Amino acid sequence: MNLDRIFDGFVLLTGLSHTEAVKWLPLCRIAMEEIDERLLENTDREKYSILLDNCASSGAFLKYAVIVSSGQNSESFSAGDIKI
Repeated sequence: MNLDRIFDGFVLLTGLSHTEAVKWLPLCRIAMEEIDERLLENTDREKYSILLDNCASSGAFLKYAVIVSSGQNSESFSAGDIKI
């Protein structure tokens, strides 16, 4: 899997500029690792590389959408009266 291609897909899905999206790069890496961990050993990663990269981009976008829609950002968290 190709993290640069995953990131480019994430940027396309979010509509963010590359500069704005850089802070979300860890989401792309996490999505890539999650998919990689679930692949069967005999999966031809080269043959399906574009499909796998697109899946990872979509997974990262889903995580991004959940974070953004919850009103939280990657730097803060609140639960009731507690804010971090």
